[in-house]
Amino acid sequence: MKNIDFENYSVRDFRKLIVYQKSLELCDIVQEIIKKLPGEHKYILKDQLLRASMSIPANIAEGNSVAIYSKKYISFLINAIGSNNEVLSHADIAFRYNYITKEDFDMIEKYNQELNRMLVGMIRKLGKQIKEGA
Repeated sequence: MKNIDFENYSVRDFRKLIVYQKSLELCDIVQEIIKKLPGEHKYILKDQLLRASMSIPANIAEGNSVAIYSKKYISFLINAIGSNNEVLSHADIAFRYNYITKEDFDMIEKYNQELNRMLVGMIRKLGKQIKEGA
């Protein structure tokens, strides 16, 4: 493990991360989409979509707080990917049963792909740092 300078340690502001900002945008989109869900399934899907979408920025923020421990940070980013894919899975189901429009589905899918690319990029960068012993 690398030597950590705890005297000069500080937590970086996760809100400045573009991936965090994008994940909040996805939360906004999900919030608008769930308002359109039909009554009979609204509560189940609403809960699942909200929890999964809100888990993405939460995992990014929590991972950032342990950024000096790259392996832990990676674990949180992997959890964020899982939550991101969970949102897409629920959107697949909602679209399959005509609960959401193609436009709404496409928007979620676009954000899913963009967030996954960004999160995987961060994981690769952290993995490289671990390999190099940084």
